[in-house]
Amino acid sequence: MKFNLLKSKILTGALALAMTVATVPSMAMAEDAVKGTSPELQSELSLQPTVLGEPVIDNGWSTFQYGGVSVSISTDVEKIQFVQYPAVEGENEYHIMDNTNFTYFPKHFSMKISPQSEVTATNGASFQYYNAPYGVVTMGTEPADFTITNGNTTIVVHCPAPYGEATVGTGPVAYLPGYGQFANEGVNAGGWGDAYTNATAGRKAMMNAISPTGISLGSFGGYAIFDFGENGVANDPKNKYGVDFIVYGNAFVGNAEPGGIQVSQDGTTWYNIAGSRHYANSTVWDYTVTHTNKVPTDDDIEGTREGKPFTGEYKAATKSKARPNSAVIPGEYQIKYNTWHEHNWFPLYGNYFKIRKAGELPLANLSLAEQFATYTPKTGDAASKLELKGTKIDFTSMSGNDYTFGYCDVHPNGNTPGVASNPYTAVAGTAGGDGIDISWAVNADGEPVNLDNIRYVRIYTGVMKDNPPFGETSTEVCGVYNVNPQATAVGVAYQSSLSDGENTYEPVSVDGSNTQGMTLIQQEPGTMVYNIAAEDVADLYLNGIKVEENEVRIGNMIARFDGKNLTVEVSLGENDTQYLQIITQPNGDEEAYINLVKFTSN
Repeated sequence: MKFNLLKSKILTGALALAMTVATVPSMAMAEDAVKGTSPELQSELSLQPTVLGEPVIDNGWSTFQYGGVSVSISTDVEKIQFVQYPAVEGENEYHIMDNTNFTYFPKHFSMKISPQSEVTATNGASFQYYNAPYGVVTMGTEPADFTITNGNTTIVVHCPAPYGEATVGTGPVAYLPGYGQFANEGVNAGGWGDAYTNATAGRKAMMNAISPTGISLGSFGGYAIFDFGENGVANDPKNKYGVDFIVYGNAFVGNAEPGGIQVSQDGTTWYNIAGSRHYANSTVWDYTVTHTNKVPTDDDIEGTREGKPFTGEYKAATKSKARPNSAVIPGEYQIKYNTWHEHNWFPLYGNYFKIRKAGELPLANLSLAEQFATYTPKTGDAASKLELKGTKIDFTSMSGNDYTFGYCDVHPNGNTPGVASNPYTAVAGTAGGDGIDISWAVNADGEPVNLDNIRYVRIYTGVMKDNPPFGETSTEVCGVYNVNPQATAVGVAYQSSLSDGENTYEPVSVDGSNTQGMTLIQQEPGTMVYNIAAEDVADLYLNGIKVEENEVRIGNMIARFDGKNLTVEVSLGENDTQYLQIITQPNGDEEAYINLVKFTSN
């Protein structure tokens, strides 16, 4: 007789006690845990381990091998593991249980199956490869069985129904694509232009989960906002490299489509994540694009009006304000239509600005996005308009090397979701998604802010670039993960300082932060040379550019490094301001130290 220990939705009583067997450290303790369960369980449950396929936990992975197939789950990231009960079930049957003392089982998690095999599931659950051998398990509301088939090998994995109150498997609380080829596409069908999986289901699972079909943000300013709940995301000193959360797009080598990122504690005050291009002269801190619907009658439909050709080009009005004290420069930008997406590229009212699901806000959620999105509905013959705002970086190439850190959809997903890679040493093709340090947050003046935690994350297309005939450069988002901290603090790099031969300039901590500082230097108009000192660091970055043994121009500044001494030459005009972000990155897992130097001749 078989007894499926994890088929019940209720994790109390005999079932919870029986499941405890898998986590107790000794056979004697396991026998004690089973006492008091039903007579049926006492007689049928055996604690003998299987000889073939016994799950093992090693280096943060729970793994079993059966019939030439290896299946693994990250215990560190997913907080779950495999267990087996060979005396009451077949040797090819395994269970997944949580290792959080029965407080949480995810609705979505990653599982690695090698070699790639066929996977089927029951009760509305699914498994989809997103980067073989990695795949995403999506649970329904009921317990589910996953059958893995490879040749003559068949494996059954049993999962309980999801439980717990973690913000897992939920979708974006706001989504609005900018003008582009995927806007309005796949609405009610789970396409890249919709945050819903279909006409009746909920939003795509993208928080602490990866959706194989994510969302396209369209041209500049199109956005998605994620809400991590009251607990939020901590700026935790125990996070490796200082990475607090990770964003996942669909980037691959030679296909970076960088998205800007903002964070907020309350959904009202937003801060920019100052990525590696933030202080470049070509970066516009306040950029606005205004779109007009070319076919106003399309606002009356939900979905896409297929077969309606849009030919030629479309022009959008733009406004650029490079820095807070800069003048506003008006302009326009053109986007050429292609023949693969013959429909309206303007995000339509019926898809994003009206309620499509009972009890929910419209996808655009303009009340949350009011600081960077303004929608004017059509009135009579006057077409609808959409204004989007953000920081625009210069799109220099599709190489991930040009957008080292601080952006979304630059580095491939690849390795285990939720596990941080070093964002400073990542190059084009480095897997692991894009790790974000909350300590990169700055205000509208480009100055660091000390945030101990954040609740909201906004991701938006950060470039305005058309690539005919392939359409606009558009950031894609497939998931956002909260990073699991280490057991102890990882440490912080030494801070940098500057000197001009007479004076030494040390950074002043930003509101008590031990990872952020500001250095204010007032100099006369003209050129000055400063020495930069930093001890015991593996790498040093100036405005996102790694210092190597050569001369490099950084905006109006020139850095020179001869292998021992590092200097920076700063030229200021009348009433001029220059910013120099100095990041010291140590060896190992420590956090970097960020020193923003503000040179002014005011």
